Amino acid sequence: MRERLIYEFMTDDDLLRISKTIEALETKTSGEVVVSIKERATLFGGDFREEAKKEFERLGLAATRDKTGVLFYVNLERRKFVVLADSGVDEKIDPSAWNQVAERASNRFQDGEFGAGILEALEDIGEKLAGPLPIKPDDVNEIPNGVIVRR
Repeated sequence: MRERLIYEFMTDDDLLRISKTIEALETKTSGEVVVSIKERATLFGGDFREEAKKEFERLGLAATRDKTGVLFYVNLERRKFVVLADSGVDEKIDPSAWNQVAERASNRFQDGEFGAGILEALEDIGEKLAGPLPIKPDDVNEIPNGVIVRR
């Protein structure tokens, strides 16, 4: 049996810090942020963005009350990641803003600092969401804040 690929990139402490960062940033925004990490590539590969969109749907991000879901999706084996936002976010924040988030994370990833790269990306995401999508008085946490890691 193969070892978990995630542990070649991050520690349990990194994963916990990422979860806590999501929890903290969601106290300032109505956005729902999820980090999903897939360890292995799908059997037939395919279009990476489509893979991420399927994950977005699978996790229920497209079903949030105000369409304010944001996914930071990583496939470790494919060495790829993407930031996807739902229509409620895209109405308020230029989708090209996620390119800046991705560039910053990519620089950290290239240095082998995967946990730090995701944490910095989350900080950027939180800052971008907080202004145009502030927390609402009746806001509820629609999606759990833990990092999703799948084989």
